[in-house]
Amino acid sequence: MDGCEEEVSCLSEQMQMCSTSDSNLNTESSIDSRVIENKRKFDIRKLQTNNIKPINMPEKIIFIIDATIEQQATQFELGRGDRFPPLFMIKRIVEIFINIKSSINRHHEYSLFILNGNTIHRVNGFTNNTIDFLHLIDDIEEFPEDSPSFDLSNLFNCVDDAFKTSVNCVTRVILIYCRSHAVPKFSIRTSFEGLMKKQHFFLDILYIHEHPSEQNKCDTIYASLNALDVKSSAYIFEVGRNATRLHDHMVKLVAHPFQRPLQRDAHYSLQNHLAFSQKEPHTNV
Repeated sequence: MDGCEEEVSCLSEQMQMCSTSDSNLNTESSIDSRVIENKRKFDIRKLQTNNIKPINMPEKIIFIIDATIEQQATQFELGRGDRFPPLFMIKRIVEIFINIKSSINRHHEYSLFILNGNTIHRVNGFTNNTIDFLHLIDDIEEFPEDSPSFDLSNLFNCVDDAFKTSVNCVTRVILIYCRSHAVPKFSIRTSFEGLMKKQHFFLDILYIHEHPSEQNKCDTIYASLNALDVKSSAYIFEVGRNATRLHDHMVKLVAHPFQRPLQRDAHYSLQNHLAFSQKEPHTNV
């Protein structure tokens, strides 16, 4: 009997040890899961823009397309040797953008403004009919002009009027500016400053230009466009006559402003993302 009691006691101790071991494992697992979850929340918070939760609110997007063609404008040359003017390429990348964007959420709406010299022409009100909108894009015609500057005041006055009736949505302007000699300037900043105070308003810019040289003002123009990002929430890209980069940059603008990181934190390759992650400080909970 004594031997039996010793055996039972031994088995009891072993079971207690197993129970304690399992408890430790569960505790460690729970701690690990909390660490992972807190790091995930920390990463998400870092990706937020303007302290707004990343929600899928419908967008009202105004495309402002510069149809002004400067003298001796260089064409895009594709790999097989075909050449196309900038406006043709712009139409194609906008078509790609619209098709992708509407496939994600068909409730997004679009409006078109055209820049002809210093004149801003609103083509249509907001619509989610992508077929009709792309017909409007195809109908844009080139407008030849050389001007040393471009007044941004009228542009943002028109934008402000267009967005006054917009509620319960994200409002975004995508400006496609194509001049290498006309420097964008303000005569009056009232409308621009009012729009920048709106939490749900975003401005993105795609600058298409000639190769920078002493004969043009590409660097000055690009600096002026970058200065419009007063909230640090804009995506601003520039491209010369490289068709691949043009398409890449346009696709980057597809992301919803509430669901994308700040441009300085955006990574478009796994290698760059891993390199950035390795520089992040380790967080203990």
